[in-house]
Amino acid sequence: MREFDPGLTEQAGNQEVKMNRLSKTVLSAAAGIMLASLAPSVSAEEATGTGILRPAGFSKEEIETIVHDYLLEHPEIILEVTQKLKADQGEYQARADRKLIESQYDAIFNDQRDGTSGAPADKAKTVIVEFFDYDCGYCKKTKLLILQYLKKHPSDVHYSYKEFPILSDESVYAARIAMAIQHLYPNKYVIYHNELMTRADKIQNTKEVDDLVTKLGMDLSKIKTEADGDYVAKKIMDNERLAHNMGLTGTPAYIINGRVIRGAPTSMYQLEKLIRGSVQ
Repeated sequence: MREFDPGLTEQAGNQEVKMNRLSKTVLSAAAGIMLASLAPSVSAEEATGTGILRPAGFSKEEIETIVHDYLLEHPEIILEVTQKLKADQGEYQARADRKLIESQYDAIFNDQRDGTSGAPADKAKTVIVEFFDYDCGYCKKTKLLILQYLKKHPSDVHYSYKEFPILSDESVYAARIAMAIQHLYPNKYVIYHNELMTRADKIQNTKEVDDLVTKLGMDLSKIKTEADGDYVAKKIMDNERLAHNMGLTGTPAYIINGRVIRGAPTSMYQLEKLIRGSVQ
């Protein structure tokens, strides 16, 4: 379990592998397009080592030379094929995400134990569900952007919070306290959440969390008893199960109007683009 890198990566550690695969796919597709225009008669029995059908009368070496020279003269083909492949992959991922969301719909949107803010879900133009960790640096950076957006669009967004503590013992403690607050003092939950998420530093110790609870005027003893109880323990397990079922292995992650976003938008422009794209 870890923080997702910024830039909306699927899985940062696999990015180089994905790009290598994409490059090979692009070259194969570009070669296929070029060969299709090169010779109308293609021998189905003869294939190159790359799996591309070989035009009759050409050797493998001749085809490789032709493809190489043609792509050097027309590099725009590679760009066109890359864009098409990315668009196709994006649509495939979007369809897969929609199926995931449908299969987990109640757990995502109808869990009354979640903290919420903004407009009622049935009246909002945009519904955002966030999976976060109180010690996640990328979560905190994005939170500042989200708070700015919510301030500009208070009646347009319904926001739902799902604690997904994976990074430290302190973040687990902060999440358990948060869930207890949501259960016992629901009007204080968002205040507590925003206070921790807008602090630049990670949580140093549990006393820091306890001091915040006291500062906000809540009964610390009562909160800690609730945090250690079955209600909070089950909620944490349910959130972890949901994240697992959604294929989420790091934070932050968002569901925005039926689209799963794995990673952190790094600018207001990027956040607004994501929201606009999800609304369309």
